[in-house]
Amino acid sequence: MNKRIMRTVTVRLAGVLLPFCSLQPLPAQIAAEPALYRISAEETEVVIRVFRAGALSRFGHNHVISTNEIEGTITLEADGTNPSFILRIPVDALEVDNADLRRQAGDDFESVPSAADIAGTRDNMLGRRVLDAAEYPTLTVRGTTDGTENANVANVVFEVKQNAAEKAVPIEAQITDQSIRVSGALELSHEELGLRPFRALAGALRVAEIMEVSFDINAIRED
Repeated sequence: MNKRIMRTVTVRLAGVLLPFCSLQPLPAQIAAEPALYRISAEETEVVIRVFRAGALSRFGHNHVISTNEIEGTITLEADGTNPSFILRIPVDALEVDNADLRRQAGDDFESVPSAADIAGTRDNMLGRRVLDAAEYPTLTVRGTTDGTENANVANVVFEVKQNAAEKAVPIEAQITDQSIRVSGALELSHEELGLRPFRALAGALRVAEIMEVSFDINAIRED
């Protein structure tokens, strides 16, 4: 085949192939990976304040439930938007009436429960009638938010036993390239979580329906 014929064939092939190639343009750049931040348990704490109620409430105590044994991650899109998170809390890691936290909790927690009171409260909390730790050993909290800094609202799902409760939670978020800190407070009811508060003496001494929750979550970016 002479050179003139070869040039003609090449041009015709290019004219056939080019339209097909144009249907699949190459991306301008490869999409960047999302940023993953892992929860730092040493710098994280969740505190739940539980209150006494009923006609005989004076014979009981308000209690502080707390833990920093939290596992999980926070994820950001490559451009720093659309945070999402998942936290897992081992039920057996919940502590009752840490002395320092009781002092910080204010006048409603001035009473001093005995060691037996604390042990009994924890047994009731982890027992089958409330959290049922033997059957459901983990509490899960997951959610998303459209905000990336300062005051935002997270759309949170609390998974307790077989119940999932959705709630909008105000948060304060501080985000840097290397770390994320999220803090805030909210009220939760036992009913929202699908729980029945502990009660004794036909309800004359019982746990109040509403709990106060505060949290300070810190996460470190993974390499």
